[in-house]
Amino acid sequence: MKFKRDYYEPSPEEIKAAEASMLDSQKTQSIEREKAFDALKPPRFDQNSGSILFDLDKRLIYTEKIGPLAVKEGFEPKDEFHLTIFGFKKGRIIKNALNAFPGSQRGRKMQEIQNLIQRTDWTLASKPKLYKVSKDYNFTDRSTGQTISSKRETIIQALDLKELLNFSNSLGQIIGKKLEPQFPHLTLFTKGADAQSRMGIGIDTLEDFQKLNPEPLEV
Repeated sequence: MKFKRDYYEPSPEEIKAAEASMLDSQKTQSIEREKAFDALKPPRFDQNSGSILFDLDKRLIYTEKIGPLAVKEGFEPKDEFHLTIFGFKKGRIIKNALNAFPGSQRGRKMQEIQNLIQRTDWTLASKPKLYKVSKDYNFTDRSTGQTISSKRETIIQALDLKELLNFSNSLGQIIGKKLEPQFPHLTLFTKGADAQSRMGIGIDTLEDFQKLNPEPLEV
């Protein structure tokens, strides 16, 4: 799998200067992040759902600056992190397209997808950006039939993956379907009145994201 450590690669002189100014705790943290990068695995393709998720070690997630501010506002940090390359909605398109192929051809198509994932460069193309987003949900209580309103709030990190568009186009060619790229982001913190409200907000496309009127965060 191709994956550089950052969209910007510092020079040896910059690295040496940065290490000289680090506290012992920061050096330990840096070593742990290097270990996490070395253990990074390619996105996983779930053949049952058609979804493709990129699991990320929490040691790779930088929340040192935004964390205290988020907790002060009542947000809770997530315990696990993954980048959704294709979620369940587009996963159904992928799964249905694969199921339309005869058995032996279906197996070859699945292997083509795995090969595509392996050779894709998953490096970031620019610096991640932080946003606060919220969305109102309405649910019907099955026991009472009443409509329950719920507000979900999240702090996300929008990402720019260098090869996401090419990956989406190539996968679409494999299955014979046009696939719009997912809006790449990580959910860092969630907020809500109950566990269901703290599940996060599904953001499928860039248009979905823009409709939420995201609030940029500077830290």
